[in-house]
Amino acid sequence: MEENKDRSEPVRRFASLVRKARERREFSQAVVAQLLKVEPDVIKRLESGRSTPNLDLVADLTVLFELPLMNAIYGQRVAQQKQGWGDE
Repeated sequence: MEENKDRSEPVRRFASLVRKARERREFSQAVVAQLLKVEPDVIKRLESGRSTPNLDLVADLTVLFELPLMNAIYGQRVAQQKQGWGDE
């Protein structure tokens, strides 16, 4: 059960970040859905944390709102730690 909680933390973080970015731009959920060509309920469920977005939706949202992907998913501190991965 604890492992499931850890996995859902990035989803909650991303949902919150998307909601805040949408509100800053003064977009409704319907406008975001229209721009991304998805049903409005997809955005509503994402922002409420009731659904996990697929990779295409994550990519589209990070581009639309100009969000740094690693920060959006993992938070700034963890993203900075992961930047050096694979540099060896």
